Amino acid sequence: MLTLTLTLTLTLTPNPNPNEVHTWEHTVGTLDSEIQALDTAIKRLNDNEEAVLEAERRSHYMVLKRARDGLQKRELRLGYLQNQVRGQEMDFQRLHRIMGVKFLPEKPESVQDIISAEP
Repeated sequence: MLTLTLTLTLTLTPNPNPNEVHTWEHTVGTLDSEIQALDTAIKRLNDNEEAVLEAERRSHYMVLKRARDGLQKRELRLGYLQNQVRGQEMDFQRLHRIMGVKFLPEKPESVQDIISAEP
């Protein structure tokens, strides 16, 4: 945040010239209006900076939120698939108890053993 400080020192003679007083008053008025213009410009720039920072914060939040949402979806999908695998393993264990033949995924011929086995 910008701030502007102006100190004006004026030394007047004991009997100032009316022209000098008028010139001094004009200078002070001009400086006051310039200070007000600068204050307005500083306020506008500070407001713009705040708006840009807020937009950046929102954008960063949305990026993080999308990443978090994606991670949650993947974790949910992984849990679903793990439960499916457990269910199939239980089915194959039950099949092994009933048929006496064990299914081994690394040996595709075990499917033929299960089919040809009699209960």
